Amino acid sequence: MAQIYTSDKGRLILELLRERSLTKKEIQILLEEKTGRYISNLDTSLDPFIKTDILRQDWIEGDSDVTIFLQNDFIIMRTPAEKLVEDAKKGLPNPQLAEKYLNLATKYFANYNHSHEDSLKIAKHMINPDIFDFVVLFRERAYPINKIPKGPGESFDRVKNFLDLLESDNVIARIDDNGIEWVLLLTDIVAQQFYPEYIIENIRTSVSEGKLNVKSYLKFLLTNLIWMLIWSIPFALVINILINFACKNRVACSCTRWL
Repeated sequence: MAQIYTSDKGRLILELLRERSLTKKEIQILLEEKTGRYISNLDTSLDPFIKTDILRQDWIEGDSDVTIFLQNDFIIMRTPAEKLVEDAKKGLPNPQLAEKYLNLATKYFANYNHSHEDSLKIAKHMINPDIFDFVVLFRERAYPINKIPKGPGESFDRVKNFLDLLESDNVIARIDDNGIEWVLLLTDIVAQQFYPEYIIENIRTSVSEGKLNVKSYLKFLLTNLIWMLIWSIPFALVINILINFACKNRVACSCTRWL
């Protein structure tokens, strides 16, 4: 997901599909209009979406091109380092260091405002394995700076460069405790999926405005029922939308008769 977010093309595809479902050809045309560049291989750009269950591809009866639906959305954000916070509440690694760490973390998240710019910054760390390995390492415990594990042949200067970058972006904190410099994860960085409930209304609006056909709308609802249940979207709400829309547009199909 971080790979999608750090790609200009990936973010454009996500923005387009947040509005309504599109065929592959429509996505390609819109991307070329917005980027001013020819898109030679759209499947390569769609692959990360499909591998992470963000998109679903399906055929609509009567269409000659596959339709792409957004079945999950995601957000990249900072969260407290859960294990370190719990350890600090127990006075670990030691009471003085724990108190300093909790004060820093509390102050940071009291003023934290999620933004696109910040998400893009931390997403770039997520796709860099050399840097993200340290984030994963520091999730588990605090380290004195001279005891941080290093990879084979990795110099301390190289490790320090990574730490400097993470500190400048408020991912880690360095805390002095009785002359010993400790490194702790100040903010964890995660990619969190959620069901795009908003898109039900967006797609219904697109149908009423003639931007999307009725079959595509019904296909979206029916193929996403399982995801709605997984994400605890009120099933009655979805059924009500489907029935009301079908009645207003006098849609006669087996799925509405079954409902």
